Amino acid sequence: MKDLSDDSYNHQEGWANGKQIEKQFGLEDSLDLRDFFEAYEKGNPYMMSAISELHGELLRKAPDLLSIRASWFRDAWRYAGKRKL
Repeated sequence: MKDLSDDSYNHQEGWANGKQIEKQFGLEDSLDLRDFFEAYEKGNPYMMSAISELHGELLRKAPDLLSIRASWFRDAWRYAGKRKL
């Protein structure tokens, strides 16, 4: 995993790599969570409902992804400067 604390990390390159993986596995129509983070309006009930539904689906189908021991959280999110969630 790349060291995300390094200021030279190219986030556009990371996004492009994700798109390559989607194409490789035939997932071109998959949703990109980054788009949701950019468009999210705190307090919008429709957006909050959609996020709640997604959270519930993740808990049912892939609960390990929401664990504080998940690699994306442990190795990447905390490098960004953990904010109160």
